[in-house]
Amino acid sequence: IGKTTTEKVGISISGPRSNLQSWNFTKTGAEDLAYGHNDNHLALDELKTLDGDPTRATQKASEFIYSISSGKGKSRSKKYESHQKSWRVVLLSTGELSLAKHAKNGHSLRMEGEEVRVIDVPADADKGLGIYESLPEEFTDASSYAEYLDQQSQQYYGTAQEAFLEKLIAEINEENAEQTVKDQLAEWMEKFRSKCGVDQESGVDVRFANRFALACAAGCLAVKYGVLPFTRQDVFEGISACYKAALSMKPESWEEQ
Repeated sequence: IGKTTTEKVGISISGPRSNLQSWNFTKTGAEDLAYGHNDNHLALDELKTLDGDPTRATQKASEFIYSISSGKGKSRSKKYESHQKSWRVVLLSTGELSLAKHAKNGHSLRMEGEEVRVIDVPADADKGLGIYESLPEEFTDASSYAEYLDQQSQQYYGTAQEAFLEKLIAEINEENAEQTVKDQLAEWMEKFRSKCGVDQESGVDVRFANRFALACAAGCLAVKYGVLPFTRQDVFEGISACYKAALSMKPESWEEQ
């Protein structure tokens, strides 16, 4: 369907595909992974490798999500660690089943706090092309396009993030314009929420939408810097499609079930 290929393309923004990690780690391993990807993109492949037992897999997934999204590791004795680890990461993962489905198989439900930390987005775009909505003219099927992307992301990687950061730092250093950049990002995020009809009175809805709004704002900034060969409208259409698809995946509440 193209999930892992898309992850490899995402990883290529900042580095080689060897940065694609497995869910098969311990609690300490989760902290080490997050710490090692601080201020970057953490890509995990195939959620089912977490545990063969659905109940344990659900419990572990929930624990790891809260651990990684908390931004801080557990306090431990100074005999073992000299400082408490902290991090900020963007997490993207793949799985045959959604986190909501894993929770259901484990006879549980995802809590709202967890839902807005790691959001389920369906991988099928419902266009008969797997994860893709359309194909470039030179490709007749999704499989050959996925193979092309796989080869290209293995050959070319690590340049987009560097170019983006160089432009970002240069703009911030221009007459100390950090606040101007923040204001621009906030404006783009507000436009995203407004165009998508987000209920501004609902804290959960705003937090849920902000994950996509921030990605959209960052994409618009990358377009402005000439790092992405798209228009701002292209960025909005792609990310808003993912947002709307994610909304349709939100699981039933306890009351609805």
